[in-house]
Amino acid sequence: ESAKSNSASAKESLDAVLDLKNDVDAIKQKIEKSEENARRAAKRAMASKFFAEAVAENEKNPQKAIELYTESIKCDNRNAEAYNNRGILYDNLGKKDKAMDDYNKAIEINPNKSESYNNRGILLDDLGKKDEALIDYNKAIELNPNNADVYNNRAILHKKIGNRDRALADYNKAIESMFIFSTERLSISKE
Repeated sequence: ESAKSNSASAKESLDAVLDLKNDVDAIKQKIEKSEENARRAAKRAMASKFFAEAVAENEKNPQKAIELYTESIKCDNRNAEAYNNRGILYDNLGKKDKAMDDYNKAIEINPNKSESYNNRGILLDDLGKKDEALIDYNKAIELNPNNADVYNNRAILHKKIGNRDRALADYNKAIESMFIFSTERLSISKE
């Protein structure tokens, strides 16, 4: 009987050790997951820091801003706004291929951001690709029907290609959109 008792006691001890090992493994997994979450949060924080610094440099020092957007992208390569903003700077510096790559990447990451379509539309228009530019302006308006800048850009394109009636309609829509935006800002400031 003592052999049975020792065997049962040994089995209970073994079960306790296995339970303890499982608990330790579960704790290790939680620690690893927490460490990974902390690493991701730190990378996002660094990306935000670089992004904020880049925004501050946009007008003063575009080349420095490009470098900072690049650092932000290295930390968070899913930041569509960083690609879009860097694309604007590349475009302003005449680096059209790099600008196009950045606008395309911004749209790939966030296909619902009208600004990226608008910016790519401007570049396409500059490159003489009027039909493609029109497609991008239309998509930008579909995504944000109150963006006066896009209506204005599309109006300019319509005027270039001889669609005067459409150009006039878009200029009017741009003015209307600016009025709506101004009215909304005024009502917000009164609250």
